[in-house]
Amino acid sequence: MAHEQAHASAAGSLGGGIHLEYDANGIPIGGSVQIAMPALDFNNPERTYSLARQVQSAAQAPGGDMSAADSKVAQSAGELMGRAQVLMGQKNLAHQRVKGV
Repeated sequence: MAHEQAHASAAGSLGGGIHLEYDANGIPIGGSVQIAMPALDFNNPERTYSLARQVQSAAQAPGGDMSAADSKVAQSAGELMGRAQVLMGQKNLAHQRVKGV
């Protein structure tokens, strides 16, 4: 439960509720928290970067107790952050050209 609570807390508004799985005796054996991965916003890559960073933080929230699914989400968010950074760089370069810098 603490593992999933860490995800939910870090996800904030991007996260859903905690879903726990129980065995036949009613003992929790697993769980998950749905986290919304943002789409790449070509018009606002800064927002995409910020949201992807929040997703990555939520996936990594349990610290050393990351599952394979946690690692996959963190990696996907990191890749999205990289694409957003490229767009931010292109946007800044275009802005500098317009200003004649």
